[in-house]
Amino acid sequence: MKTGKLFWGFFLLTLGGLFLLRKYDIFTGSFEFVWDIWPLIFVFWGALVIFKESLARPVISSVFGVFIALLLFGIVDNGIGNINCTESSGSYTEFYSEDYDSSIKTADLEIKAGGGLFILRESTDKLAEGKAKGSFADYKFETWQDDNHASVGFYMRNKNINFFRGR
Repeated sequence: MKTGKLFWGFFLLTLGGLFLLRKYDIFTGSFEFVWDIWPLIFVFWGALVIFKESLARPVISSVFGVFIALLLFGIVDNGIGNINCTESSGSYTEFYSEDYDSSIKTADLEIKAGGGLFILRESTDKLAEGKAKGSFADYKFETWQDDNHASVGFYMRNKNINFFRGR
């Protein structure tokens, strides 16, 4: 098989797999390390030149395809996919909950947050209940009550946008 086909095959499989795994929250880790390993492009390129007529060339080409896909995914994920709202590189899962008081007749919900996915699901015995997960799940959850009305606020704590995490 031609090494070009191996490169593109492994590149597309890896890139597609990474985007699917990220989309379905199978992993939520950081890809900041790609900024540190980009010089390996030259190492792989040099190996392809040296081993031009060798049995190692298809293996190098396949690994190079995986590496370039990982590098491209990391750049997109760090620079565009996760607009950084905090300097922390950790991954969070936070749970929010407020008990229901039977005197409450009406309630409102205010969400002030950056890009994200907010899903309203089935009813619960709580006034409000939720979960935030990901690298930037640092939110402020507040509730207050006036007579028979309750208000629930869900706000992003840090609103600073830093595309490249200080790099």
